[in-house]
Amino acid sequence: MERIIWIPWPEAEAGEFIERSEQWQTVSPKDFTIITYSAGTVNDALREMRTGSIYMRGHGMPGSPFVTTHGKSLHITKSIDRIIEMGLQKTFTGKIKFYSCYSAVDSVQKMRSERVTVPRVQIGPLKFGSKSVTQEVDKSFFEGSRDCLARRGAAYFRSQSFTSCVFQGYGGPLSGKMEQKTDQELVDGHYHKHCLTITFNEGAPVSGSDMESVGRRASAARSNF
Repeated sequence: MERIIWIPWPEAEAGEFIERSEQWQTVSPKDFTIITYSAGTVNDALREMRTGSIYMRGHGMPGSPFVTTHGKSLHITKSIDRIIEMGLQKTFTGKIKFYSCYSAVDSVQKMRSERVTVPRVQIGPLKFGSKSVTQEVDKSFFEGSRDCLARRGAAYFRSQSFTSCVFQGYGGPLSGKMEQKTDQELVDGHYHKHCLTITFNEGAPVSGSDMESVGRRASAARSNF
């Protein structure tokens, strides 16, 4: 099965993810092909790929539509535009994995009140005051969630007629390199991708659980979109 690691920046800007992806090639018995963005070119591996897995790399945060590297941000739709530009076909039927931290985690905004400035009104020749007033307006509304990167990415791919793929995101911080987390992995000499389990506490930031993170394979923290 073909496995492509997609890094949506030019090679000169992709150093950290090239290094991490090359480590996958070194320690894993599976084959990975690393592709970085090159404007105006078509990659034969992408153009000919019909099934298999594509890992779309980049740092991520809950509810953020951006992937980042070394402070450079790129909207997930731009990453998708670039991989299509370089040859990925609508006939692809494999898995597209948004391999970014928290890619399956929405962000939540709390209910809040706001202070707003309301101008004095004038009706015809009658002017009710000449100054603006500030009053408390209790909106008392829940702004809702911001969709996670994987949900946004899957929707955008489908809008581009990629309707036969499986789209997957991850429910927490991911290991950039493959690691040996458990005693059994150390004994077997196997390296794997790992992911922390994260939860939302209402009205509080995202928190991670170290107990749940020990030995947790990334595949166990994956969701379909």
